[in-house]
Amino acid sequence: MKAPGSSLLLFACMLFVSGIGPCVALDCYSCIDCEDPFDPTGVTTMTCPSGSVCNAQSMLIGDTELFMRGCTEADLCTPGCVTAPDLGTFCGYCCDDGDLCNSKSIADAVEDILHCYLCAYSSDPSASNFSSPACNDPFDANGAEIYQSPCADGQCGVTKTNFMGTTVVTRMCFSDFDSNPLGECIPRCDALSITCQTCCSDNLCNDG
Repeated sequence: MKAPGSSLLLFACMLFVSGIGPCVALDCYSCIDCEDPFDPTGVTTMTCPSGSVCNAQSMLIGDTELFMRGCTEADLCTPGCVTAPDLGTFCGYCCDDGDLCNSKSIADAVEDILHCYLCAYSSDPSASNFSSPACNDPFDANGAEIYQSPCADGQCGVTKTNFMGTTVVTRMCFSDFDSNPLGECIPRCDALSITCQTCCSDNLCNDG
């Protein structure tokens, strides 16, 4: 699934919490290569522009792990982790609940966030540029082009369509946000059982 790969990388580079934005400037810890759990001893602080939020993020690429803290624009924030094949795992959170609020552990901040598998498969040979066989049944979580991404205010889901000899399987997050064009996840099959959808609310549960 090549197309989502590029968007996921962009998303991972700005991975922090959404829907927040303070009206006053915040003081935030600012550091690169600061461990998690965080020790603020000797760490510098910065005053963020008004409307920005404090953040903390981690990047795990191969055997190299890097932790960073600072501030970012509120509308660039989404909580949780993105895991992308051959790229690594990117985790983060943002906060606006007081000065120096980005001292919290990144691992603790993302622990209870729902994450879903994200991938697509099509048996149509012409769709091979965005199709991952590992996304089909049986599912292979360690296969190529299998992503993990946070699912804010929604459910994980699997949609499977069989039509005129072509099978299409999609695993993703279905958000309950009104702006989501796909709408919420609803477990059902259509009248002809051409397309069926299953839904679940446990972490990485859309592997079935």
